[in-house]
Amino acid sequence: MSFIERVEAPVKIGCSGTIPRDKMNRWKLLGMFSQIVCTEDIVDLQKRGFISSLKITALKIVDSVVEADTSCLFNLHTTRKFRPDENGYSDIAFDEANKAEGEYFSKHYKDLYKPVFEHLKKLGSNTLILFDRIDIGQNLFEYAKELYADEKNVYYIDGSIDVNERERVRASFEKSDGNLLLAQSSIMSTGVNIKRLTNLIFLTGSKSFSRVIQSIGRTLRLHDSKTEAHVIDVSWNFKYSQRHYKERLKLYKDMYHKSKPDEQLTFTI
Repeated sequence: MSFIERVEAPVKIGCSGTIPRDKMNRWKLLGMFSQIVCTEDIVDLQKRGFISSLKITALKIVDSVVEADTSCLFNLHTTRKFRPDENGYSDIAFDEANKAEGEYFSKHYKDLYKPVFEHLKKLGSNTLILFDRIDIGQNLFEYAKELYADEKNVYYIDGSIDVNERERVRASFEKSDGNLLLAQSSIMSTGVNIKRLTNLIFLTGSKSFSRVIQSIGRTLRLHDSKTEAHVIDVSWNFKYSQRHYKERLKLYKDMYHKSKPDEQLTFTI
């Protein structure tokens, strides 16, 4: 926004695939560029052949230990009572449950993510896996290298990775298939152009409209190597994982006219 304000030009044209839905950021954008003069429906662009068609696979992982433990804070049917703060809200309990869920992921990541990597072996072409927390991303990077050995070229990118290295990885994707990139979502969800990218895996529970739609946009670029883009949306039988998954389902319906995922798979661990 600040960059646009500094540009001295009589005409400024803004193009975006994700106009903000919240009022504050939407009005900021309109105040800078004036009214929206043209909109295109994503599904219509797909039908006209400007971007790839999209397949969404919902991959649900049921953790038997958490399922059986109703005292677990992030169990979907927990018997633990939320403890209200001085204003009567349950923010404290929310923080505790959310933190407990995150710590559980960090401690048991190999068991929790194994079905995802097993499913990934069935997929050809190039794959992008997005994560939010760097500790999870680094652990999964090492885990993926162990699992795939000589099967795939495994790369890793977070905010600390040099720009030249990021470009080298992008170039590798454009030249060949069989590449797997684990990348921090804040780095790779926007502004990266990899046409030879077929598979996108959501590993973390983002429900942000812009983050989800922009991330999917990485896969929708046309390329001779793919017939369609493929999103694998992973969720667990945990309180916040399921809550965010339901929010993403609403986005898939609104933006891609999908009342439900094209494929639904369940794995129990």
